[in-house]
Amino acid sequence: IRPLAQYSARVCVRTMSHKNDDDDDSSNEQDASPNDVTSSHYQTHTANSYEDSFFYSSQSKYVQDLAQQVARRLGLQQNDCEEEKDANRTEGSEPSILLDVGGGTGNFTQRVMELSAKQPPWSAIVMDPFLSPREVHSDGVDKKIHFLPKSAQKVFAGNEEGSNNNKPSTRKDDLIFHKVLMKEVIHHIEPSELRVAVFQGIRQRLVHAVPSRNPSDERNVAIVPSLLIITRPDRNLDYPLWKQAEDVWAQYQPSTELLRHELQTAGFDRIHVEYLDYPCRIPLQTWQTMIQQRFWSTFSYFTNSQLRDACQELPRLHANRLDADDNLHFSDRLVVLTAHHDRCDDVDDNEEKDSVEGSIF
Repeated sequence: IRPLAQYSARVCVRTMSHKNDDDDDSSNEQDASPNDVTSSHYQTHTANSYEDSFFYSSQSKYVQDLAQQVARRLGLQQNDCEEEKDANRTEGSEPSILLDVGGGTGNFTQRVMELSAKQPPWSAIVMDPFLSPREVHSDGVDKKIHFLPKSAQKVFAGNEEGSNNNKPSTRKDDLIFHKVLMKEVIHHIEPSELRVAVFQGIRQRLVHAVPSRNPSDERNVAIVPSLLIITRPDRNLDYPLWKQAEDVWAQYQPSTELLRHELQTAGFDRIHVEYLDYPCRIPLQTWQTMIQQRFWSTFSYFTNSQLRDACQELPRLHANRLDADDNLHFSDRLVVLTAHHDRCDDVDDNEEKDSVEGSIF
């Protein structure tokens, strides 16, 4: 596990539109389905509130470093097979397309696009059912980024709300892409059978090559399509939580082993698992406010009074993490999975065996 650069910030936390503190019954979602919790959780957010959170502020070093990790692992800065062949792409080449599933405002997508190669050019599609294009365009997102206000479940698995049709969608449309990013969204796609169907639908739409405007130009190199998933482990967390919150987290967060199995079932291969450990420092009061405002959907399974009581216990539970200035210290642990659905002819089999599961950086 390689730690990234340490992230320290004093974050402006925007007040969210949750129920009154005394209205416990109406805000208690412990008996709600994961899909209901996800929907109600994100409907309380606006484009601004997405960007105010500790882990998602688009100007933070944390996000900038993570964008660099994404661009490198998806090969957006160069072709996967032979870097020198990038020069063979002509100025007339059509853009390659990155699909960002659950990309919200598109501001993280924009950070990634700023790091992408100019040749071949890249554009992006942000797929997110909870933010309207009107909201995100107000942030001045790059014109190379387009928005699709739909869920991955509906587009790739034909899964309407309340439907049990967990099968890959066979509907024909113009949605094609060359790389896919699923950052902190995979745990919202439940159950496992639905995730497999979504993975299958994604795999079916990944395309291999981007032709130039000259169809006879044989120098163009196929871009090996790949899927990048960034999520968090289901157990052994380092966040300053409490036992009940850790139990809820583990219940709804798919394990790395399960995700690997689902990707293989969907037909992906060359699946790599890596880990990031990001040291963080945050004022205790800021962390308590974020929890009570339910910045992660995990906290939507608790009533307001339960969250308030838990936050009052945090200084005692995590006294060894507090410094003299009342800052909490912990690590943000990320799981990074990459998956390919086809081999590049230039990949050496022996070399690939050296970089399978267990590789770290």
